[in-house]
Amino acid sequence: MTTSGELTLRRFDHLILALRPSRSREDAVRLLGKLARIELPSTGEGDGGSSGQSGASLASGRGGRSTSREKSTGSRLIQPEPLVDACTANSSSSDDLVSSPSKPPHLPLTVETLSGYGEARSWALDLKNDLELWRDGAIEWEEMSTRLLLSGPPGTGKTTFARALCNSLQLPMLGTSVATWLQPSYLGDVLKRMSNAFDEAQRNAPSILFIDECDAIGSRQDNARDHADYWNTVIARLLELLDGAARTSGVIIVGATNRPEFIDKALMRSGRLEKHVVIPKPDVDSLCGILVHHLGSDLVSVLETAPQAWAGQERGEAAR
Repeated sequence: MTTSGELTLRRFDHLILALRPSRSREDAVRLLGKLARIELPSTGEGDGGSSGQSGASLASGRGGRSTSREKSTGSRLIQPEPLVDACTANSSSSDDLVSSPSKPPHLPLTVETLSGYGEARSWALDLKNDLELWRDGAIEWEEMSTRLLLSGPPGTGKTTFARALCNSLQLPMLGTSVATWLQPSYLGDVLKRMSNAFDEAQRNAPSILFIDECDAIGSRQDNARDHADYWNTVIARLLELLDGAARTSGVIIVGATNRPEFIDKALMRSGRLEKHVVIPKPDVDSLCGILVHHLGSDLVSVLETAPQAWAGQERGEAAR
């Protein structure tokens, strides 16, 4: 796509970044020209989630690159985005967004800015307060609630919640999934990947270990069934790792699944993924909060230019 015979639109998200209600037409065209000459880093993939507001993925800030360690373990270490206050973020000029493409146009996604997470949000805010007390030596790690299982329909923002928790707590997060553990197929390699994920989380403690697709682990089966010994060994190993992490300080574990009924009940008992929160599809209030987050500083301009539907309706009712 070209304009003025010279401007080439290389990516659709360049258009989204440049065309904002608060910008003049001249500023938008100028920014499009600059964006056409640079390449914004890839943000990777993730469930994003309607409740997650920003659609940030676990690969955010990594440019989509994977290291040899990630290829061999199926895990990815993600650092939290530095927190800035609203005044600093809103004072950024349009040129700043172009000259520093890795800098997000809005405040970093945090649990405090999420909408529609209910009990999960309350759990995270309590954990944030407890983490400060733990750092001050006022409480022991075992006194804190550090195990959470998130479940809900696809797209409700379970992965986004984990990314927001990483930013709110300002802790590194190791992102992995049961599917990546099972990828090697051979039992020894699968167990090694599982152990490596927990070991790395402990090496980076205090940290967050995010385990996606927990339902893929399944439930223990009758030994008379085919391959039952394989799956029973995998589940038994995960139970051991969860119990082992409970005896050490500094690892917060968050699991996510679309189908909690397929997870072995022992994995959800005390000391393991003991806190289970269901994230529903967002209601009207939550959707409004999500929209406000996406609009950011453009909210005022959008409201000012919105059709006056309610005013016209009120005039019509008065006339009747």
